[in-house]
Amino acid sequence: MKGPMVEGTRYEAERELDLTVGIEMVRRGDALVAKTRHAVWLGGDGWVVDVFAGANRPLVVAEVERGGPVTDLTIPTFCVTELTDDPRFSNDALAGAPFSGWAGVHARELADDGPRFLQGLGRNHVGGEQGPMP
Repeated sequence: MKGPMVEGTRYEAERELDLTVGIEMVRRGDALVAKTRHAVWLGGDGWVVDVFAGANRPLVVAEVERGGPVTDLTIPTFCVTELTDDPRFSNDALAGAPFSGWAGVHARELADDGPRFLQGLGRNHVGGEQGPMP
């Protein structure tokens, strides 16, 4: 469960589901998003890296996990741009409009506008110690 986003942060709660409940949820869903989730420790932060499969390939999304607001973040150099406030990258949106269908549009946007990273919570910078990508 994810709460509403406020300035790049939101409350998230993860709970283990009974296998039969999970299977039933998948059966009832209209569209699926397949991804493999990796936990990676980079510098002083724990990151979740989702490698998407199927129609959302070759999308890879990285998200830092902290107990409080993410401030003064060292952004790994493999991160291309901020996706936090781009609704196209939510799981729900990717289920209905897979990345492979609009990856070219996104690449052109990056070429025209360049990368951007939110700066509202401290001073973020790109670089620093990194581990291997999954």
